[in-house]
Amino acid sequence: MHPTLTFDLIQADHRDRIETARLLSRHAARRAAARPVPETRGRPPERVPRPRPRLLLVAASAVGAIR
Repeated sequence: MHPTLTFDLIQADHRDRIETARLLSRHAARRAAARPVPETRGRPPERVPRPRPRLLLVAASAVGAIR
């Protein structure tokens, strides 16, 4: 009888597949980390203008002076 049983062959194949999957997973994680996020590509988003308190005070006092 041959010293390598079918069970040993299956177990070795299983170990090889697990190791290959582990290496591919590490490689994919590195590629994903190196790839820029879609939101960071291209032109940056425009700032939403927020009213400034000083300008609101000036506008409110001008409107109050007219009335």
